Amino acid sequence: QAILYVAEQRHWSIDRAAKIMGLRPEQLRPVPADASFRLTPDALTHAVAVDRRAGLRPWAVVANAGATNTGDVDPLGPLADLCAEQALWFHIDAAYGWTAVLTPDGRDDLVGIGRADSITLDPHKGLAQTYDAGCVLVREGRLLRQAFSLRPEYMQDVEPADDEVNFADHGLALTRRFRALKIWLSIKVLGVGWYRALAEHCRRLAEFAQALLEQTGCFEVLSPRRLSIVCFRYVPASCRDGGAIDEPAVDRLNLALIDAVRATGRAFLSSTRLRGRTAIRFCFVNWRTTAADVEEVVQLLVHCANTFSRDPKGSA
Repeated sequence: QAILYVAEQRHWSIDRAAKIMGLRPEQLRPVPADASFRLTPDALTHAVAVDRRAGLRPWAVVANAGATNTGDVDPLGPLADLCAEQALWFHIDAAYGWTAVLTPDGRDDLVGIGRADSITLDPHKGLAQTYDAGCVLVREGRLLRQAFSLRPEYMQDVEPADDEVNFADHGLALTRRFRALKIWLSIKVLGVGWYRALAEHCRRLAEFAQALLEQTGCFEVLSPRRLSIVCFRYVPASCRDGGAIDEPAVDRLNLALIDAVRATGRAFLSSTRLRGRTAIRFCFVNWRTTAADVEEVVQLLVHCANTFSRDPKGSA
């Protein structure tokens, strides 16, 4: 009867983790998002109340601090208040967005993140690390040890010292390599200031990209810049200025546009779907990316889109 409440814009690994824990699909409760793709306290309050009246047991909430699709950050402080009132475990998926807390704007965006019961972080994103480097922070570490710690007979000769951390007692994996070394060395060599500058750099690139897209007049921003992500789509001239939009045709056109850009060998774009519509997604995390790169890609998009508008077959 336990119910896990999840954001509409959650990462697919949340669903996978629920399966690993043995939850049935009907125990996963996606909460409808607001117009900004965020999980809101009002919607969550309603969902919890409905389930309690049905005799179910609300158990935990997973919120976003940087949704994979859009970069949106859920209202973490108010959600933390609600979880405390309702005795719900509060997990924050900050795998992508967590390094934003290094910047003044990012700290404002992520207010309340420190109130989580557990937080997911990915250093192989915001800390520019090689794969793989993932991390979970849990407020009560003893709960991990209670869940994962076992002592088989054949391990009786290797009892850990009291001050030694055995990661087999903290997660599913048993033997592990020394993942932390590369992270520690990077921070020691580069310093926290370098990573702060990286987070600010990526945010500015996303702001610049959105401004360029809006100036073209042929792209519609579907999800404004959040952290360092912006989602948009090409809208043909026949659909602008209030013209009727054939959504399936526009979806096909945007997928064809992505293929056309890839075919040039100059840029690789990815797509996603936002509320049933195909979107092109910019996500900036690489310290090598420059404003000139962004400008070149936007110009390339415009060029390929103009080719489509001149060639009826290209826009079919």
